[in-house]
Amino acid sequence: MCYAISLTKKEREIEKSTKRQFAIPLEYQEQYHINGFKHTNLHIITQDEPKLIYPADWGLIPRYAFDDPAGFKYNTLNARSESIFTSNTYKESAKSMRCLILADGFFEPHHYNEKPQPYYCTLEGHKLFMFAGLYTPLDDEDFTTTIITIPANDLFEKIHNKKKRMPLVLDDQFTNDWIDPSLNKKQIEDLMKTGFTGSTFNTYPVTNAIYKRGVDTNNPETLKPVTPIDPDMGGAEQGSLFFFK
Repeated sequence: MCYAISLTKKEREIEKSTKRQFAIPLEYQEQYHINGFKHTNLHIITQDEPKLIYPADWGLIPRYAFDDPAGFKYNTLNARSESIFTSNTYKESAKSMRCLILADGFFEPHHYNEKPQPYYCTLEGHKLFMFAGLYTPLDDEDFTTTIITIPANDLFEKIHNKKKRMPLVLDDQFTNDWIDPSLNKKQIEDLMKTGFTGSTFNTYPVTNAIYKRGVDTNNPETLKPVTPIDPDMGGAEQGSLFFFK
């Protein structure tokens, strides 16, 4: 699962890095902690308009629920890769409404003695990256979206050691492939199995404040390392950094 991410880059930096423009000027704001349960906007590149970046409500609403979106109560912040073609909620989007979701970090819980501690996960150098996602258009400028998750690899099993899932962070060479409208079902399934980035990850524990209600976590303090509660996760003095590939 992946229910919290960050996107701290400046607007111009994102446009330069992605070679795309924001579709709605002045809509974008940097975020140090985006909590999916607060239905905060993510920023996506859609299959239909691959040269633009749009805001999208985090939590996909399928077309069959458009008549009563308030009555749609499922948690659709994430979509499991194994079931997107069999789920009524996701199968239409999986075929023809795939998207790239911009981020520069995400948070995963690590459990020790039944206590969770969030770990912040970024690419080396805090580089911008893209999740594989699905979306639905509510109208010309309003979208809903979800992040694809896959079984954790050996590295992220150490971080997300309870659910053992990880978001599908696409390798740079596969980002355009993910939104290619000509892909068939098998090609999409293959991409979900092989498309995870080969870049180095930097992961470390951060404040548990992100689990508390009423606490402002949209600030740089949220991303500062803290002491790990699990002694097997490294030196405890400064909240050690872990580098994984």
